[in-house]
Amino acid sequence: MTAVVEVRDLVVRYGPAVAVDGVSLTLGAGERVAQYAALSVSLPQTAFNALRFDAQTSAPARVSVQLRFNKYGGVRYGRTVYLTPENQTLTLPTIRMKPIDGHLPIAIEVASATSVLFVIDLTHAKPGQKGTVRIGRLALGSISAVSGVR
Repeated sequence: MTAVVEVRDLVVRYGPAVAVDGVSLTLGAGERVAQYAALSVSLPQTAFNALRFDAQTSAPARVSVQLRFNKYGGVRYGRTVYLTPENQTLTLPTIRMKPIDGHLPIAIEVASATSVLFVIDLTHAKPGQKGTVRIGRLALGSISAVSGVR
């Protein structure tokens, strides 16, 4: 079996923020067997209502950005973003995220999110498709304190 994830240039800090600054994920080739590549970043317990990060891909691609809530049995809320080879700074309001895997919407305390995941899977990629996603400068914040909402 060949490796499906490549991680480069990883920086993670919690004291004076940063959280992540540069990670590359590559989905490997092969037959259709539920392949996926995911980056999971643990989150500090803090109030926020938006995620902001820089992102780019080697070719246009759709990536799922998800918040995981262990407090609620691992429920995940997320949304997909369309990325291109041009570096973009994206701001995702948490209110625009929807339940994943058929979970019903429930009242969730966003501050209780335990991790953020960046996922490439066969929903938006084909077996044998190669590419790289670069994620950097992940930050949690308030929508009123950020611009460029998408």
